[in-house]
Amino acid sequence: MADDAAVMEAQVADIGAIDTSTDTSTSDIGLTGESAASETIDSGDKPQSGETGHLRGAELYRAVKEKLKQSGLTPAEQRSLRNAIHIAGKADEMSGGDLTRFESERQAYQQLAMEGEESLTPEDLISTVREDRQQLQGILNDIASGAPKLVDELFTDHPESAKVLTTRAMDKLAELDNERFSNYVAKSAVSYLQSQGIAVEFAVLNEFLPSMPDFPGKNRFVQAIQKLYGAVNGLETIASKQIASPETKQATETGTNNGSIEEREQNVLRYEWNRTAGAENVKLRDSEIARVSGTRKVTLTEAERKEIQSGVKEEFEARLAATRNYGEAMRGYLKSGNQRAYSERAASEGKKLLPSIVARHTNAVIDKRTQAKPANSSAKAAPAAPRGAQQSTGNGGNLVQWIAGPPKTVGKQVDYMRTSNAMLVRGEAYLKG
Repeated sequence: MADDAAVMEAQVADIGAIDTSTDTSTSDIGLTGESAASETIDSGDKPQSGETGHLRGAELYRAVKEKLKQSGLTPAEQRSLRNAIHIAGKADEMSGGDLTRFESERQAYQQLAMEGEESLTPEDLISTVREDRQQLQGILNDIASGAPKLVDELFTDHPESAKVLTTRAMDKLAELDNERFSNYVAKSAVSYLQSQGIAVEFAVLNEFLPSMPDFPGKNRFVQAIQKLYGAVNGLETIASKQIASPETKQATETGTNNGSIEEREQNVLRYEWNRTAGAENVKLRDSEIARVSGTRKVTLTEAERKEIQSGVKEEFEARLAATRNYGEAMRGYLKSGNQRAYSERAASEGKKLLPSIVARHTNAVIDKRTQAKPANSSAKAAPAAPRGAQQSTGNGGNLVQWIAGPPKTVGKQVDYMRTSNAMLVRGEAYLKG
């Protein structure tokens, strides 16, 4: 609350003399004539229940301004009273005159805090909840399209849990769509039987069965062989059925099965637009490389320049992939034919991301060169560093830790500004918090 007060006071601060102007329109409101005589001035330090008709903010100060000047208060005391009246007026305006309800709302925000988030401000909590909702919406959208991303992430991040989940999902599929389940299982079974050469063995049986001599139970034996042969044929029949996937069936019913043609057209359009939109980012990349190398007073070789450009390209694309809603926005521009918005968004992301990315890769290449020279010159004199020391400096001073769940479970967040997509695939990330 102290910070809020400081901000409010800065808005009305008056270092000079107290305002001596008069405003007769409101200076005597509520306490003039007979009504003033009928008012009873109480000596309570707090508001009493049932009180109404209070003056607030600038209106209150105008009403008491002349009285304060005649009260003998110092200029500093009068400014402090004016500031307090202003703050109280603002608080009353923000709370709608009901501080109890305002406090209840602030407490309600705290109920959004998960374990480890108790110290976050209501604004930070709302931002966190919004990010979680956006992430959840992305997961739901992925599930609606068949969950390709979700399945990949499950088997990458939680392979054992994914196996259990898949088994339960197949059991549920057997209940809801047994034809599809049987088709899937039959394909696997027929593939295995074929790998064992069962078809050849049945051909051998068919060739020798007619010439077998009679013996007690021969007919029953032949029936058993025929039954096995029929079961295998049945599996092959089930496996050979072409069952359309749900998304293909839906596309056929709605007449939108020309998606591949539209996708190819958009890919061509994207290629053409990228040649224009990417030009600005290429210029920015090269200018940043020149600026950083110039600051370090180093002339880069062509090999070093290509190394920097390759590293920048990889990280920049990873950052774009990790940027929320970037891909959806760009696809939307493609569909609507809005090339200008497409180029402006690409340039905007470049201005935000490229300077830091280029600086990091350029400095890394320059440091590699400058550190190699003293290392070579003193290779004979300097002993090899202990293995433990190499490991501690190889991570740039970062502490390596394994956690048994998502970063939020330990009160941390993924630092997407430093984490590449390749790291995310390996289950690695820089954390902050």
